[in-house]
Amino acid sequence: MLILLLSASIIMQNNVIFAQKTQPNTKLVNVGYLGESLININEKNQSYLSQKLLGALNQNYYEFYDSQTIDKKTKLTPISFDSNENELKAVLNEIAINVNLDYVFVSVFENIAPQNERPMLKGKVFRYNLSSNEIFNYEILSYIEDLDMHMKNVKNRLVENIPRSVYGMKKNRNFLLLGVLLVVGMALNQSFEDLGKYLNPGSSGGSSTDPGGTN
Repeated sequence: MLILLLSASIIMQNNVIFAQKTQPNTKLVNVGYLGESLININEKNQSYLSQKLLGALNQNYYEFYDSQTIDKKTKLTPISFDSNENELKAVLNEIAINVNLDYVFVSVFENIAPQNERPMLKGKVFRYNLSSNEIFNYEILSYIEDLDMHMKNVKNRLVENIPRSVYGMKKNRNFLLLGVLLVVGMALNQSFEDLGKYLNPGSSGGSSTDPGGTN
């Protein structure tokens, strides 16, 4: 049993190393989120919307920078969403170069529902790709409590096609190796227990007694 488990662990380690060697030599991918431009949305819903967007955009297979981190690196250029796409590209291109970002996300949302009625959000999530100098966006029209479906679409259309980077591969390899060590440790512990029982067969059966008793 121990031999089989050790063999399995060796195979797992070799597979991880092989995957590391055969992984394309990609660079570290840097992704930044500039935050939201919000209109007519109260503070509570602003916080809720921000959490949902960060959950969709902040993934572990690239280096992620939120708006506060980016703001510390450079003063953000004011973004006008009324401008044409070329002007918006120029602004996002400047930010991407200054902060060393491969992809830049930014979003704009407005509550279009009448006052005191159920919030209805209308907005867009923009993604700028520095290498291709292109902007893609996903439009959202949703009640605020129904955002989960749209966040899944944001991930599918704007996030999951971002290339994986070496950073994510290293983190995944560390988790796999930790799992291998745990499996080997459990196998060794069980094997030593079995060996102890084999060498001392009477140790677990308790003391023997005379069935006839004592006169």
